[in-house]
Order: sequence, then structure tokens, then C-alpha cells
Amino acid sequence: MSIQKPQISDFLDIVDFLKANFDWRKSIQIHFSYNVWQQELGIGSRTLLRLILTRKRRISPKTAVVMKSNLQLSMKDAHYFDLLLSFSQARTQQERKSLGENLLRAQRSM
Repeated sequence: MSIQKPQISDFLDIVDFLKANFDWRKSIQIHFSYNVWQQELGIGSRTLLRLILTRKRRISPKTAVVMKSNLQLSMKDAHYFDLLLSFSQARTQQERKSLGENLLRAQRSM
């Protein structure tokens, strides 16, 4: 049984979406790995990618741009990615609440 391609609108956490996408790619491409993905993204090291996926490092705006391109997101999904990223990395409860409302509105419209 193969894993379905994750739909970004099914997620409320950016790291959960990225992990699901990695698992999906791994299920359809036997040689897919963190190293391969890091090379595709053109980010400094495999360690950075693993730190992001273990929530020890935040996703920079530059890395977000390359991730959206690599994930081949539609414009609507790319917008949701941006909202999801902002929500997932919000620093204050007030910011998280406001971004969460925007995220849920976007999710309903997809």
C-alpha cells in the first residue's frame, strides 16, 4: 500500500507537513533521503534540514522560498504554506491566535 501525497490544507503544523511529504517521497522514490532533499533544496547541510524537521531550527524566509518551489505548490497552496509557516513559528499567543484564524479561513476556502 502506497502513501498518498500529503495535501497541505490537511495540516496545521508546517513541520508535520514537511515530514509527511518526506515520507511520501521516500515511499515512491527508494533512494530519496535527507541528503537528496537537502541537495534539491540547495541548503547548506543535511544537518540544517534535520534540525528543521526536529523543530530545533526555524525555517528562514530564504529556505521557505526554495521549499515551496521544491514542493511544486500551486499559488493557493503556496499561500497556505506561508500562513502555516507563520502560524507554526509564531512567538506570542496573540500572534498565534490571529494567524490561526487566518489559517482556518484559508483552509475552509481550499
